[in-house]
Amino acid sequence: MLAIILYLVIFSWFSIWKYQNFQYNAMDLGIINQVFFNSTQGQWLVSSIHPPSYLGDHFTPILFLLLPFYWLFQNPQTLLIIQTICLALSAWPVYLIAQKNLGINWALFFGLAWLLNPVVQNANLFEFHFLTLSVFFIFWVFYFYQQKRFGYFIIAIILAMLIREDVSLAIIMFGLLAMIDKRSAKWKITPIILGLGYFFGAMMITKYFAPTESYKFLIYYPWLKTIFTNPLEGLLYLLRFNNLIYFIGLLMPLLFTALAAPNYLILGLGNFLQLAMGSSGGSETLLQTHYSSLILPAIFVASIFGIKKIVANQKKFKLINDYQTLAKIILAVSIIYSSLALGPSIGMAKSLSIKESENKIIKKMINQIPDDAPAASSYKFLAALSSRPELYSINYAFLQRQQFLSQNYQLPTNTKYLIFDFNDLLTYQLQYENNPFYRQTYQTVRPSFKNLFNGFGLVDITDTHSLWQKDYSPQKKLIMIVDDQTPIQHPANQTLTDNLTFLGWNKPNDYYQFFWLVKNHLSPNYYLKITDKKFPLFYGLIDKVEQPTIIQMNYWPGEKMPRHQIELIEVLNGGIEIDEIRSTKNVIDRENILGVINL
Repeated sequence: MLAIILYLVIFSWFSIWKYQNFQYNAMDLGIINQVFFNSTQGQWLVSSIHPPSYLGDHFTPILFLLLPFYWLFQNPQTLLIIQTICLALSAWPVYLIAQKNLGINWALFFGLAWLLNPVVQNANLFEFHFLTLSVFFIFWVFYFYQQKRFGYFIIAIILAMLIREDVSLAIIMFGLLAMIDKRSAKWKITPIILGLGYFFGAMMITKYFAPTESYKFLIYYPWLKTIFTNPLEGLLYLLRFNNLIYFIGLLMPLLFTALAAPNYLILGLGNFLQLAMGSSGGSETLLQTHYSSLILPAIFVASIFGIKKIVANQKKFKLINDYQTLAKIILAVSIIYSSLALGPSIGMAKSLSIKESENKIIKKMINQIPDDAPAASSYKFLAALSSRPELYSINYAFLQRQQFLSQNYQLPTNTKYLIFDFNDLLTYQLQYENNPFYRQTYQTVRPSFKNLFNGFGLVDITDTHSLWQKDYSPQKKLIMIVDDQTPIQHPANQTLTDNLTFLGWNKPNDYYQFFWLVKNHLSPNYYLKITDKKFPLFYGLIDKVEQPTIIQMNYWPGEKMPRHQIELIEVLNGGIEIDEIRSTKNVIDRENILGVINL
């Protein structure tokens, strides 16, 4: 119990710290919190980010059971604490299952192993997802299965499936386990019927509420059809190297003890195939996020019974039993090492140095947006702004398409505020240009990005963060066309490319004026690197001119620049990865440094 409380305190505190420092930047917390918030206002399950209803995304009736708790504190932090409570309390059924089969000492060991498991901790910190709540109930499903208490078994199944439609895949597997265990017909048939019926029923409901009248997440599973039409090709896809590495990553923390009782791994087979047969297959990202949550109960149950089998079979596992103490030490070391190497704990300790000055800038901008005003936001601000009826995500306005390019999209005309991080333009390039599914759309819409701000005036800007208001007369301008008579206090005349020359700079008061001569077309992949920030040249608002033109670009630093130089770079390749505290980050794999400008 002490370990559960300690885990609960640490991960609740850090989840709140992460939220208050704007580190939830993968959309899901913002989307789901808005659904909860709108539901408290009588707009049941309404989502303006993925309109019209969250039921078009997933079927999650558990929301109604959680709503009374959320009603007390209508804030994204409430959801983060609920998630942490469910994951922490999952150590309880793990303890009970291990106690029944291995005794009190092993029960304590497995309870601690759950709390130290890196996949558990990663899921805890990566956004908020309903799926992470399901493990608590799935463990109880197994507990009552083992106790042969059929009524409670069914109740636990129903509660688990209420969380999300794909939990049904785990429930179906209990029917297959019952066949292996040679249980009576009710144990075999009931989970399969309930699981299949619930899954397809939920799919029909989701299709009804989806704008495209289809279950949109099927896009993740193009190989499902191949399993039936070409089983050999499907098998080869499943046996890819990255899926093997993913499987090893799941089993390594408990030192592969689950393999001693492989029949129990069947409980996670459906969800493992769901991920391994997906468009990307197994990956490190799956271990760093919530996607593996439904597989964890199978691994822990199989490990418990695996150790039970090892202890009971003295001859087959003679070497392990002869050196039990050493084996236990190695297992404990594996758990601790995996927690440190694959989990977020080291990143949590290192991340406390995040600059408070940047957070003050963001909070100041957010506080200028009225609580009930329709707003559109970059990734970083979505969660903080999500307790409002109408909120939109700028990435869809940028692409001019809804999620998965399913339909055309325009920013709703009632939008009053935009809050945008120009660093997101680099994120969009890394997220979309290198993805074959999005590439053509990205290249088509990228030049029209500047139209997003039509009708909006710049209220405030610091570093890459900007706030815009509809029909506002701005006092600050990001770029200006000037003539060759404009005084430049620090001339440079530094040629960077055939089409671009840096002419020099001024520093009036609290901002910089950078002067550039542009002759023709510019690559949209040109970025300025100032300290640790990268954002598009001219804020992405100019990509070509008809004749040689002098452009003044204004820049307001968040703080005094410690390095008195800027770099012009061309980003060639990269992607989006998960960082040490399970936020998303931009990773540039290849870039050209076009020039270093000294100030």
